[in-house]
Amino acid sequence: MSVSNTEFEDFRKMTKTQNDKLINNVKEKIKEPMKELSSNLEGEYGVEVNLSIGEVIVLDIHFENENAFSYSTFTKYGTNNADEMPGASVDVVTATTLHIKGKVLFLYCHGTKDDLEWTREASTNWLKEIIKANPSN
Repeated sequence: MSVSNTEFEDFRKMTKTQNDKLINNVKEKIKEPMKELSSNLEGEYGVEVNLSIGEVIVLDIHFENENAFSYSTFTKYGTNNADEMPGASVDVVTATTLHIKGKVLFLYCHGTKDDLEWTREASTNWLKEIIKANPSN
């Protein structure tokens, strides 16, 4: 399937307006898969674990041009073991969407809560290398 420049522009605009709505839906839909993952971990390692996704913060698009855009999210994950000892972590993900040679690529760079700038820099570097490796005709 080939994606035109106009279609990609429409996709970019839709992404901007839909991020907040999508995050709320993800929180509800992820509950069952997280329970299943917890159960699988319990079966594999013999340790009771309860995983959950808490707050998700979607930051505004921080990079965009006619062929790409990037935004970052912070997600808080929670765990409880059999002794009800709570644990939590916050991760950052920078998502970059690239339109190149009629195709759309999705790049995701994950890091810890302090890695926002690193994920953005890494994502930008990937983007540059992919463009360099795929010159337009």
